[in-house]
Amino acid sequence: MKKWLYFLLLPFFLLGCGEDKHGPEDVHYDREICERCRMIISDPQYVTQVRGGPENKLWKFDDIGDAVTWLNDKPWADEAKTEIWVMDHSNGTDWLEARSAYFISGVMSPMAFGFGAYKEPKEGRIDFKTMLEKVLKSKITINCDPRNPEHSKMNTMIRRSANT
Repeated sequence: MKKWLYFLLLPFFLLGCGEDKHGPEDVHYDREICERCRMIISDPQYVTQVRGGPENKLWKFDDIGDAVTWLNDKPWADEAKTEIWVMDHSNGTDWLEARSAYFISGVMSPMAFGFGAYKEPKEGRIDFKTMLEKVLKSKITINCDPRNPEHSKMNTMIRRSANT
């Protein structure tokens, strides 16, 4: 009798295994690292998450600039199911869908891209597309990607100048 019960319940357990996850997840500040720059994520006002790709995986970033620069190289970046979530700069607690958020520039973001996200449009705020264009035109790489040879050269130069 127990064997039949297991067989009857098995399909219900398997149904939950293949669900696609959506939306952002909790961030463990000062314990998780940015996917692009490998630095610790510590400032809630700038944290960003990307979900997508073949396995609908979630990646976390310390700056919207890091997220969109990293995502720009992915073949699935423009797919409809790819999600980009950014924290509301005004409170650091509410997630915003980045493509419908509005951004201010000139803030001191963790990786110096300088953008903070807001839910509502106001004078001086730009849309996602404009922010994306500015980030990609900035070509900021040296401040962030330790796998970039230029980053290593700059760190060596900084260390040498500090020792003299």
